[in-house]
Amino acid sequence: MLQCSCGHANPDGGHFCEECGRGLVPQPNVCKACGSSCAPEARFCPSCGVVLNSSPKTPRAPDKETASGGTGMNFIQATNSGFSKYAQFAGRASRSEYWYWLLFTVLVNLVAFIIDARFRTDMVSLIVGLGLLLPSIAVNTRRLHDIDRTGWWQLLVFTIIGTVVLYYWAFLRGTSGPNRFGPDPLGSGQAAR
Repeated sequence: MLQCSCGHANPDGGHFCEECGRGLVPQPNVCKACGSSCAPEARFCPSCGVVLNSSPKTPRAPDKETASGGTGMNFIQATNSGFSKYAQFAGRASRSEYWYWLLFTVLVNLVAFIIDARFRTDMVSLIVGLGLLLPSIAVNTRRLHDIDRTGWWQLLVFTIIGTVVLYYWAFLRGTSGPNRFGPDPLGSGQAAR
């Protein structure tokens, strides 16, 4: 809603006040819960996830990966993040970063397997596997950090049931706001992550 200087609340998208006819100028949103400045068109605070233009006790957006002000990564951004944070185990990774990175590694390994099958060698798959091992462990660690678990939980992969547990955890939403591993990866309002 856009507030006119006459005090009338007008619906978004209008250019003139319905009550007095004056031109409307979008005012920046200020989060009532944390005091952060937000874009005029934002529905959710990028810092804390509270619904704007409501009380501070309003719950977070239903899915923070799709809520405006906190979008996840796309395939290219996740791939770039995986390589730019090649061996960075600190911090947090959103679900989109994790799943797009997993998709990237599956596709690259599939191409390597096809090349190996064509030339009857295992060298390409070995090189790709070794090259993607460390960043994959780092992304997995950061994803576990997002649900407030240490990266050491990855050792569960050596058990059969542990792999199922790790995949289940990968589907879970991260903790809202900062946790002991760092700030919310989706709370910054940036699309890159």
